[in-house]
Amino acid sequence: MSDSSIAADENALAEERTNEAAPSAEPDVFGKKEEDDSDTDSEFDGNFNFEKFNNDDSDKSHGDDGSEDEDDAYQKARKMAANESSRAEKRKISEQKVRRDAEIANQKRLKEAVAQRDQLMEQRKRNEAEEARLEEEKKKEVEDARQKARDELRKERDNTKQECDLNEERDIMKEYEYNYGGGNNSGGNSPGSDFGF
Repeated sequence: MSDSSIAADENALAEERTNEAAPSAEPDVFGKKEEDDSDTDSEFDGNFNFEKFNNDDSDKSHGDDGSEDEDDAYQKARKMAANESSRAEKRKISEQKVRRDAEIANQKRLKEAVAQRDQLMEQRKRNEAEEARLEEEKKKEVEDARQKARDELRKERDNTKQECDLNEERDIMKEYEYNYGGGNNSGGNSPGSDFGF
């Protein structure tokens, strides 16, 4: 073996050892292998694999198994968004219906309260009118009773006859004259003489 082939074998062996020590790198989307951290990313060697990039896009557009999953996920997302908007619309309609029903119920209760108030006021007026009528009847009954008593007294007075016994009156007057008028033949003693004058 020649010295040059031995040197080449040693170089190949050293290169294999460094590759084993370094983690194996897969080529990325751009076709560039990842290198260990010792290299800087700012260096661009110009090896950009456009075909692989275009092939990745074309695979998605042709509908391979991967793109079908993405399409299904997209369709599910669209359906979920549509369902969510539909639910939001239904919720909004439901809330409007609840508000409208509550407003109708409030108006109904208000009408019932007004009707009940009017009914109570009408009942109170009827009660007051009935009380006033009863009081008026009582006053009328009292007045009628008074008038009846007056009428009875008038009748009784009018029915009383004024009777005069003239003979009895004459006798009363004679006695009066006799006692006080000097008809006892005593010479007309004055009443003052009884007191010693």
